[in-house]
Amino acid sequence: SMAGDGISSSSSSTSLFRLLNLLDVDEGMAQIEYFAHAIILPVVLSIGFINQCINIATLLRLPPGGFVYLKASALCDIFSIIFLIPFVLRLASITDTSSHSLMWYHAHLELTIANAFLGLSALCIVSMTIDRYLSVCHPIHFFNHIDSRSDNRSRRIVSLLFVVTFLVQMPTALQKEVKWNNLTSEFEIERSPVEKMVVFKVYIILRELITKIGPMVVIVLLNLLMVDALRKMHKKNWRSSQLRDRPQSERLRLSVLLSVTSVTFVICNLPATLLHIFIDRTERDSIFWQSFRAASNILETSAYLFNFYLYALCSSEYREALIGLVICRSPRRGSSPKKMTTFPRPNETSTLPRTRSVAIFP
Repeated sequence: SMAGDGISSSSSSTSLFRLLNLLDVDEGMAQIEYFAHAIILPVVLSIGFINQCINIATLLRLPPGGFVYLKASALCDIFSIIFLIPFVLRLASITDTSSHSLMWYHAHLELTIANAFLGLSALCIVSMTIDRYLSVCHPIHFFNHIDSRSDNRSRRIVSLLFVVTFLVQMPTALQKEVKWNNLTSEFEIERSPVEKMVVFKVYIILRELITKIGPMVVIVLLNLLMVDALRKMHKKNWRSSQLRDRPQSERLRLSVLLSVTSVTFVICNLPATLLHIFIDRTERDSIFWQSFRAASNILETSAYLFNFYLYALCSSEYREALIGLVICRSPRRGSSPKKMTTFPRPNETSTLPRTRSVAIFP
């Protein structure tokens, strides 16, 4: 989830940032929040939405026999962006604060749904990374016992993750409440007393373990193991004349990709996770922590920007489908879709990364 209660926000003024330094703390925090969430965040989300639409259109042109996790992750990213739009509108003061039903949605469902789709996208990538790890480090077992039925298996896993993720996020809806302000004659969103309960604090830690820390550990660990396995594989097969004639760029490209995806995932998610678990609520009510919280939210949503470019950079199948989309060339029909695999089967020598080998982060 995004920093704070998902993406964090206060209900104070959203006035524009002034250059003068004669501002009280509340106004300064409101200006930081407005600049980050009502100006920068819409730009990031707009670019991310365009990227993900192109991404899903390209994935749909690829053979239907695979890419289940990638398609599910891309769809989750699109839905999370859509459900973040009300949050941006609220922070930009483009909402009806006199409507109880609308403010109730902002308080209880707005970020709960958006963060659920973000978490589901991350877990889809974790599942894909596990499959990728098995194909590299345990190829015989993977291709003989798992890969042959991976499509139906992947769909079942995605469906299960959908249910689990939304169940995990549901208690987040209790974190805020709506109250009527007689002075301003409008509804305001405030933190609920439930948030201070020990059981709820334990829930927050468990939620972050499931949706952020767990995926980070799994993705980083498995990617490092795959990099090491590729290095050993290259040394073992170096005597092959076919491999000797090839440059090391293929293995290097895949190793760099695995490392970059791990680092990117940590950078985008760790600040918000640490802020959410370890920083006390009272300490957050300062310009410094408001700035850190805003930066954490921007970092987490900036992951939308990387997916499309990682695909295009590291998958020849994806680039071919993307070029066909750009020039409006119809996908080839009539031929049986070939099975896309992340890594070669035993006795195969190719180490070119396939689309499944690209980790995309929510």
